[in-house]
Amino acid sequence: MAEPAITSFLRENLACPVCKAAPLITGEGDLICPTCARHFPGKDGIWYMLPDYSKEVRDNSGESIGEHYDNRSMVPGTLREIMERVTAFELLNLKGGEHLLDVGAGTLRNGLYALEKGAGIVCGIDLIPGMLKYGIAKAGKRGFADKIGSVVADACFIPFRDEAFDSVISLELVEHIPVGADMIFKEIFRVLKPGGRAAVNVWSVVTHLADRRKKNKGYYINDTFYKFYSPGEFLDLFADIDFTRKELYGHYFIPVIGHLLGKMKIPRSLGVSLAIERIVRRCSPRLSILLGRFLIVKLEK
Repeated sequence: MAEPAITSFLRENLACPVCKAAPLITGEGDLICPTCARHFPGKDGIWYMLPDYSKEVRDNSGESIGEHYDNRSMVPGTLREIMERVTAFELLNLKGGEHLLDVGAGTLRNGLYALEKGAGIVCGIDLIPGMLKYGIAKAGKRGFADKIGSVVADACFIPFRDEAFDSVISLELVEHIPVGADMIFKEIFRVLKPGGRAAVNVWSVVTHLADRRKKNKGYYINDTFYKFYSPGEFLDLFADIDFTRKELYGHYFIPVIGHLLGKMKIPRSLGVSLAIERIVRRCSPRLSILLGRFLIVKLEK
C-alpha cells in the first residue's frame, strides 16, 4: 500500500525547530535531531516540535476547544470568516499542486480550503493540540487525511527545512504575539521556495479607533494579547527581510457599507462585499488600508 503523501512530505521536510537540522531520525516513537540530539514526540498522528522554552505545552485541551472555536469564536460561513479567507487566497493565487504551510492553523480551516482549491500538500502548525486534532478529524471526514498534516509548533521556530513550501498563509496570528513578531516573517521567508508567496494579515487600528492607548500599545483581554497595527508598524515587522515583493492592502471594510451589508443575507452580501474590496484594492490600495478592519500583506520571495 502506497505511503500517504503527507507522511512522505513530513519525513523529508520536518527539521529541528532550534538548529534547523534535517532530516530527523526516527527512534522509539520520537523524532531526533541528528545535530543537537533533541527529541520530539509524536502522539495521535501529531508531532510535537517545540523549542526548549515552550516544551511545557501540555496536550490537555481536547478536541472540544476546536469545536468551541469553530462554533463560537470564528463561526464558519459568516461574512467575515469567508471574506478573510477568500481575500488571502486571491493574493496567494494558487495554481494547483502547491505545498502550503498554514502558520497558526487552528482547526485547519484554511488548509482544507486550500486543498479544495487544488493544493497538493498542506501542513498546519499551532500551539494548541486540541485545535489541530479537531482539524484532522474534519480533514478525514472530507477525504483529505492523506494530504494534510499538523504539527504542534511555535510560529517563531517553524520546524521545517529551508525552502520546503511553495506558499504560506497566516491569518489572525501576528496580533497575538507580544514580543518577536518579526521572527515569524523571518521564518516564513526561510521556509518559502524562491518565487514562493505568502499572505499574512493582522488586526488594523481601524478596529479600535476609539481607544488610542489600546491600538498603539497592544493590550490584554481575558489574559490574551492583542495588538492593533498601524500600516507603518506592520510594515516594520518585515522591512529588513529580502522579499522581492511586499504589497500591503486592507480588507474587510467596516464603515457604513460593511454595516449595511452585514444586515443582508450572506450569499448576496459576500458577493457584493468581495466585488467592492477587489475594486478598491486594485484601484486604490491606500484607500483599502484606510477602510480595512484587517491589514493584509502579499509577500513574494
